[in-house]
Amino acid sequence: MSKDPHNVKVARLTHRVIVAEQTDNGKSFMDESLPHHTLAIEQAVSGLSFEDHIQAIHLLKKLGIAAQGSFT
Repeated sequence: MSKDPHNVKVARLTHRVIVAEQTDNGKSFMDESLPHHTLAIEQAVSGLSFEDHIQAIHLLKKLGIAAQGSFT
């Protein structure tokens, strides 16, 4: 297994799939930063109505689908 600079160990690589495992450093980073990120997102959307939330979900899905095309 090789380590990369993004705190992920690449376990196996074939022409179809990459199997990756999070390193201890990566897990520590996520354990520390994810609660702060979650709180920031919750605060950012707290002023939205239920209908706004639904519209945001649909728009973010559209953005994600469009962005996938630029990464392939």
